Amino acid sequence: MATTLLEISQSLLFIEYLRHAGIRPPQQHQDWEYRIGAEVLARILWLQGQPRYFIAAQLMSKPAPN
Repeated sequence: MATTLLEISQSLLFIEYLRHAGIRPPQQHQDWEYRIGAEVLARILWLQGQPRYFIAAQLMSKPAPN
């Protein structure tokens, strides 16, 4: 099944989604991807000097890790 990435407009929301999924947010200001195997779960793209944040739709409904 293909991963659907949704754009998140606020960096703080993106970071909260990552933390909820147990993913450590990146500290660098550059393109970034978090993958499990071939599946992309989160992505930051820098376009024209501005970051754009994307997250896999299934992460939004995943329970927080214990």
